Amino acid sequence: MGAVGVANLFLGGLGVMNVMLISFAKARVKIASAKSRFATRESIPPAIFLETVSVVAWRGGKGLSSLTVLCDGKSLPMPRSLPVFCWRAGK
Repeated sequence: MGAVGVANLFLGGLGVMNVMLISFAKARVKIASAKSRFATRESIPPAIFLETVSVVAWRGGKGLSSLTVLCDGKSLPMPRSLPVFCWRAGK
């Protein structure tokens, strides 16, 4: 059982590393593109931050709106064995 856990942790770490490498490569391309358009060193981090915040807000809003449409204002059934409070849409 311990070997399965170690294998899962290893494979999960590889997945996280892969995502981070791809994100780093994309950021390098964005920075190089901004520098080629004569952006100053001080203007690049706020631009990346603003882009990140806007993408997160847009995609989060889309997710919440689709969740509201799918749930149709009803609460989802939760098993009684879980000590979790059920969120009810609209209340």
